[in-house]
Amino acid sequence: MGKWFNPGGGDAIPPIWNASTSPTADLRKEFDDLVLGRGSYPGIGVFMLLRMMDRSGKRCLCWNETRGSSTNCSYCKGESFQWTEEWVRGWFTQTFGRSLTGATQMETLLPPGIFDHDKAIMYLPATANPATGDAMFRIRLNAEGKPYYPIERIEKWRCVNVEDRRQESGELAFWLVLCERVEF
Repeated sequence: MGKWFNPGGGDAIPPIWNASTSPTADLRKEFDDLVLGRGSYPGIGVFMLLRMMDRSGKRCLCWNETRGSSTNCSYCKGESFQWTEEWVRGWFTQTFGRSLTGATQMETLLPPGIFDHDKAIMYLPATANPATGDAMFRIRLNAEGKPYYPIERIEKWRCVNVEDRRQESGELAFWLVLCERVEF
């Protein structure tokens, strides 16, 4: 019978999707539909601010070799680098480990049902461009899930590990970002 039972014969695993209607699942579209919404469905994603540090490594003018950056700098706000912010909509979930899969060393695992509230995994659409060292801000939202104005930042999360998730074709489907809470 082979390793896999296939009523059609052979050792091949039967296809999950009907090849006549959809040869492969479009994970990017499925992610966008789920998180960003489609038609009358609003999606489960929440608005966040992604603070992207200058990719060229250009330091803020307040930074110097001996003391670092100024926490009361009106531009970098203690980040040490120039940065820009953009709106992203993604999914935020707490985790209990230090890796993107939630697995960690056995002695540091928390009991079932207990979470480390200083770590989170954020799922972002392929159009976002996160990198390690960037910051994510959770913001105050109204009852409809839209941001209050002026923007009120509630929590700051530092991106410590950023991984892309790709489709079978190699196209980027979405981003998976492990974050740690930062005081601000």
